[in-house]
Amino acid sequence: MEIDIAIIGGGAAGIGAARHLAGQGRKVMLIEAAARLGGRGWTLDLAGLKLDMGCAWLHSASRNVWTRLAEAAGVEIYRRPSAWRRQYRDLGFTPAEQDAASEAFDAWSQRLIDNRPADDVAAGALEPGGAWNDYIRTIVGFISGGRLEDISAADYAAYEEASTDENWRMPGGYGALITSHFPAGVDLKLSTPVQEISLTAAGVALTTPGGAIRARAAILTCSTAMLADGRIKLPAGRLRGGRRPHSCRSAMTRR
Repeated sequence: MEIDIAIIGGGAAGIGAARHLAGQGRKVMLIEAAARLGGRGWTLDLAGLKLDMGCAWLHSASRNVWTRLAEAAGVEIYRRPSAWRRQYRDLGFTPAEQDAASEAFDAWSQRLIDNRPADDVAAGALEPGGAWNDYIRTIVGFISGGRLEDISAADYAAYEEASTDENWRMPGGYGALITSHFPAGVDLKLSTPVQEISLTAAGVALTTPGGAIRARAAILTCSTAMLADGRIKLPAGRLRGGRRPHSCRSAMTRR
């Protein structure tokens, strides 16, 4: 089969790309290394209980495109406030301490926006000797999965300015919602890790354990952690016009 566009990665971004391309008259194939779709969206059914093993919250829910998709599909959404801002029975954390910690976190966030550290390291916005610095580090670790010293101040500030406090859940599972939106008419290859991407005269060649897959263009949607690990060897050559690829998307997409 001649493939027009190969989508690498079957998470929310890959499924979104497949949805965008479906029905446009192109031959599209989505290629996923795991044995399932969804990426970090993964809902398990445990005796009828839907348990999200990955992403679980519709963050900034009123602005989240998946909220609109859930509503259109008739999926139930819990819109009540999240409980993570409340300490259970105030055990070990008095209401006054909770207020002080919250104020310190908000002040740190605002410093990132108003007076971004020159080295772009988010830890630089901490108050020297601040009583709640460890609290801020812990909360940011929960949010971002990394240390403040490893987080871009500009990126975190952009997230903070765009986000809202609306965090909603779906009893049917976030992962189930994501995978249910994989479109008909798009070919799917699971358990097919892409090992290398090469540029060819006709487009791209994807090396997999099952052989090469050739397409006119490729869209790369796998995680930045996977790219940083070097699990996919990317093209080292030049694009047409003598330009070197400055990003994975520019290197793989030829129009």
